[in-house]
Amino acid sequence: MDSKTTLTPEEENGFRNWYKTIAKQNNLPEDPDEPLDDNGDKSAVDHRKFFKRLVEDKDFSEGVQNMINHSQYNLDTGKAYKHKDGGVSTIYSTSGSDENGVEHIVPTVWDGKILEGEDIFIQARGSKKKWPTASNPDEANETADWLHKLVMRQQPKTDVGKRALKLGI
Repeated sequence: MDSKTTLTPEEENGFRNWYKTIAKQNNLPEDPDEPLDDNGDKSAVDHRKFFKRLVEDKDFSEGVQNMINHSQYNLDTGKAYKHKDGGVSTIYSTSGSDENGVEHIVPTVWDGKILEGEDIFIQARGSKKKWPTASNPDEANETADWLHKLVMRQQPKTDVGKRALKLGI
């Protein structure tokens, strides 16, 4: 499938509804097409930028949904990585480039462990799922940061989500 295939109207409507929820949580205009006041709010710009990519790039939106599902699965099944301080990681993403220079953003948390090195990519490929991509390492890091915030916001009833809300993430 062409990575620039646009979403169906139903899929786009689903993302618009999701964006409204994120917008409310972050005191942003609920219409993603409404101009933003330039008050230096980088998170507002990030949310808009990634919303636009979710709508315009079906493969990217599928990869993001797979990350959210992976996180939720790890929480639901107790397979999140448990840190010594009591915190948990459900995806702890990383990226690596393929032979075409495309950065693949993948989870490192699998079965309660944080994998390292090539094991991460072997596991991610073995899952047969699409994961988000980026055109370069900087964009991959920016996407991973946004995904981290998004996943934390998707878990408002968990300790991780409560902490994220307190921190304003």
